[in-house]
Amino acid sequence: MSDQPGNGSVDNKVICESCGARNSVPQGDGSYICQSCGWVQHDPIGTKAKTAPIKRRMWPALVILVALIAGAVIAWRHLHHHALSDTKVASSSAPATAAVATPNGNGNRQVTVQHPKIRVIDEGLDWTLDELFAPQLPLFDRSKLELGTFERIIDETGLPTFRAPLNNRSTDAIVINPVMDLRLYSTDGTSQVPASIGGLPPSLYPGEKAWVKIGDDDDIKPIARMDVHWHPSRGLSLPGPRRKANLEVKSQQMRTCHERIINGQGDFSFNYQCVDMVGTLHNTDTRSMKLIGVAVTYYDDDNRYVGSDSTDLNTILQPGDQVDFELHTKLLRKHGYKRFELQYYNQ
Repeated sequence: MSDQPGNGSVDNKVICESCGARNSVPQGDGSYICQSCGWVQHDPIGTKAKTAPIKRRMWPALVILVALIAGAVIAWRHLHHHALSDTKVASSSAPATAAVATPNGNGNRQVTVQHPKIRVIDEGLDWTLDELFAPQLPLFDRSKLELGTFERIIDETGLPTFRAPLNNRSTDAIVINPVMDLRLYSTDGTSQVPASIGGLPPSLYPGEKAWVKIGDDDDIKPIARMDVHWHPSRGLSLPGPRRKANLEVKSQQMRTCHERIINGQGDFSFNYQCVDMVGTLHNTDTRSMKLIGVAVTYYDDDNRYVGSDSTDLNTILQPGDQVDFELHTKLLRKHGYKRFELQYYNQ
C-alpha cells in the first residue's frame, strides 16, 4: 500500500474512529471512508482518530498508578511514625521524653505545671485536697460567730478573770477550729491584746456554746468595748463529722481543792471548790470515730457560768468501743453549781 494519500488508494496513516483499522481511502472532498466498516470521517489529518484511542487506553493506567503511589506514601509515613513513637517510649525514662504523647492516646503522658496558682490560707485549718482545690473554698460564715460580753469573775487568788460565751448562730453549718484576734479597750481609753485566749473549741455545731476565757495570766483592766476579727475557718454542712455516741457520767464529786504559789513575793496557799468527774464515752455509730476530747461547763442557780474544763483523748473508737475520761474543774464564785453541760468533739 502507498504511504502517500491519493484518490482511490488506502492511507494507512489514518486510523478509523469507529473500528480502529488503517484501511481508509481519501475522498475528493477531504474526507476518508473506511474500507473495513464504511465509517466516514471528515478529518484530513486524522488527529482525533490517532489520539482518541490512545487517551482511552492511558487514563485507566494513570489513575491506577497514582493510587498505588499515594497508598505507598501513606503506608510509609504511618509505619515510620509508629516506629519513632515506640522507640522514644522504650529507650528513655526521662520525664521530658515520657511527656511526649502519641496521637492515639496510648502512649505515656506526664503533666507539668510551670506556674501553679497556690491559695495561701491560715495554718491549722486542716484542709483536705478536695477542699483546697474546690472552685469555692468551704469557709464558715464568720458573721454567724457571736462573742458575748466578757464578765469579770474573781478567782481563788483574788485576781479578776474574764469569761464570755461564744455562740454559733448558724442554723446549718459547723465551724471548725475558730481562731480570732481580740483587742480590748478599757474604761480609761487604753487598749491591749490578751497574751492568750482560752476555751476556743475544736468545733462548734449550730446553736452550741463555748466559753472563751482571758485574764488568767494577764492584768486585764475593766473592759469598755472590744474588737473581734475572726480568721477564715472551715465550714461543714450538717450532719457533719459528729458520730453517734453516748456520754455516761459514772461519778461526780465536789470537794475543796488546794493550790500553792511560790514567787518572789512569798509563798501563798489557796483553797477553792472543784468538781471531779469520771465518765465513759461509747461509740454507738456504725462508723469509726476519731475522738478529739470531752468538755464540761458548770452553771449556778442563776444560770451563770461558774467553771469549765476539757480533756484531750486523741483516740480512735471502732463501732461499739468505749473510752473513759476524767475532768477536774475549778469552780469560781465559791457557791457550788446547779447544773452542767457535757459534750464531746470528734473528726
